[in-house]
Amino acid sequence: MTAASAVAMVMVMAMALALAMPARAGASAGAWAPPASPPASSALPAPAPAGFPVSSPAPSPELPAIEANDANRARLESIRGLGPGLVTALLAARAVRPFADWDDLVARVRGIGPASARRLSAAGLRVAGQAL
Repeated sequence: MTAASAVAMVMVMAMALALAMPARAGASAGAWAPPASPPASSALPAPAPAGFPVSSPAPSPELPAIEANDANRARLESIRGLGPGLVTALLAARAVRPFADWDDLVARVRGIGPASARRLSAAGLRVAGQAL
């Protein structure tokens, strides 16, 4: 297909799409017009007031805490954000010695940095009984 035929094909498709769209009141036939107002369900939440930091949510009360030093593979993989690769790295580091705290876990488990540690803590992971 040549470049000219590709351009022609795209133009034909665009015209067909424009003609297939229903015309709105007051719009010319075949011309697209935005809806009068957005649907109520598409309303975005109000932004956080100035001076309030936006952070990861606190763990919900129904999420059980999962201790990094005691949990088995299945329990660790149940935490959102901990896949098989990170769980394997965590278990290997834990086999050497238990994690003393979150800083120890971040230092010894490749693939878990400060940002992912915050997300894992919010998802219910605990190190030595402590949230981050």
